[in-house]
Amino acid sequence: MKEIKDFPNYSVTPNGKVISNGRIAGRSGKGFSSKKIELAILYNQRGYCMVNLFNNRKQKTKYVHRLVAEAFLPNPENLPQINHIDGNKENNDVSNLEWCTSKHNNVHALENGLRKGQKGETNSQAKVTEKQVISIIEDILNGLSNIEIAVKFDLHDRYISLIRGKKRWKYLWENKFSEIENIPESCRKRTKAFKAQRLSQLRVGSSESKREDSKRTVP
Repeated sequence: MKEIKDFPNYSVTPNGKVISNGRIAGRSGKGFSSKKIELAILYNQRGYCMVNLFNNRKQKTKYVHRLVAEAFLPNPENLPQINHIDGNKENNDVSNLEWCTSKHNNVHALENGLRKGQKGETNSQAKVTEKQVISIIEDILNGLSNIEIAVKFDLHDRYISLIRGKKRWKYLWENKFSEIENIPESCRKRTKAFKAQRLSQLRVGSSESKREDSKRTVP
């Protein structure tokens, strides 16, 4: 059992029990107990175990698995997240915990059926279908600019930019276009040139429209 950092009135055990070490002043200033008591476990909406800790009459809610890991599990690489190896969020024994990256945590959850990944057109946020994205990627590789493609598919050019940068629909790039290592530089240069040309055309069109309107208003 080890004392919890920043909370000297509490200790945590390797198997995930959190113990109050003695008299603790709550928000009212009154002590709860002078005996060592195992704290009641709370659960958040995602099923993680939590406890309420007090220090200087201030309450903090802490995840039990993080308290255990910080006390008993070395983290030489300073990894940010903690994974439950068996997928059971109530099993907070130190032997069931490991420090990990966010990516490893997500992959572990998906591979073990702990989280259903919604990607591609099955995602409710999807703006286009997989078939359309394949056509968009083909247009990108054929040298069309973001704006040209955006007009073609009635999308914002920023969304095309995200697809071009593989920040959207990355798995299609990897599955269908894995042989393409880099997007041709000419695509990006042409995009800038086309934007300038497009802006010039819009300005010209706006000026001509104003002249036509002024002619109509002349008696």
